Amino acid sequence: DCDRQFMNRLLTGLIAWILCITIHAAEVGKWNAYMAYSNITEIEDAGDILYILASDNLYSYNTNDQSVQTYHKMNFLNDCSISHIAWSKSAKRLVIVYDNVNIDLLDQKNNVTNLSDYYIKSMTGDKTVNHLFVDGNYVYLSTGFGIIKLNVKNGEFSDTYNLGFNVDYSYIENNTIFAASKEKGLYAASLSSNLLDKL
Repeated sequence: DCDRQFMNRLLTGLIAWILCITIHAAEVGKWNAYMAYSNITEIEDAGDILYILASDNLYSYNTNDQSVQTYHKMNFLNDCSISHIAWSKSAKRLVIVYDNVNIDLLDQKNNVTNLSDYYIKSMTGDKTVNHLFVDGNYVYLSTGFGIIKLNVKNGEFSDTYNLGFNVDYSYIENNTIFAASKEKGLYAASLSSNLLDKL
């Protein structure tokens, strides 16, 4: 009886040990994301949720329950290394622009729409996105060659204004669009004019 109890305990311990090794081996093969969030560069207020861009990574803070949600390629996003974010209150979507100019649109239910047209487009101009300006359902992307108008609600690129110079930032005021450049100064045009021509 003692020998049988000893053997049962030994067998149970052996099975438990094998299970532990198997589970540990499975965990070793599983990837986990350990992102850096130390350097905050942009914060977008989306009502109860704050979206924070820090160290080229994204997380949100829920002001109601103080919960934090991280976003990366392993859970919701389509790319890595984020350069800019902007919240469209009208479209209820966060625009996420990556360093490689790939773009994601994220809603508050964590549904993501990827807009890769600009990313895959072959062009000679500088595609770098320097700044995002929100105007209703639209976001204006200031780039190395001009301005791109993005319809955030529909997830479509509306217009491209090829100015032929780097636009550091742009904004809209009194039905006028302004393009600011360290190299060329400040350009302006009425939104009712043909903006496909140079400002």
